[in-house]
Amino acid sequence: MRFYHSFDSINQIYNVPQTDHVYIVSINNKPFCSNEICELGWFTKDDISDNKVKVPPVFWQKIYPMLINENFL
Repeated sequence: MRFYHSFDSINQIYNVPQTDHVYIVSINNKPFCSNEICELGWFTKDDISDNKVKVPPVFWQKIYPMLINENFL
């Protein structure tokens, strides 16, 4: 795991400032949900671009373009 970037945004549910920390990770086993994570999934670049998965605005505005520009997606 390595730190990738931090983004400041407004929480869409509570309308308060928040900072999101993004990490790039490699995994060897199937991930599972625990603690505050209730659901997870794997999505392709096309799934995201075609709006097949709902993502927060900060993802579209900041994270998604960086991941594409740096060939992570």
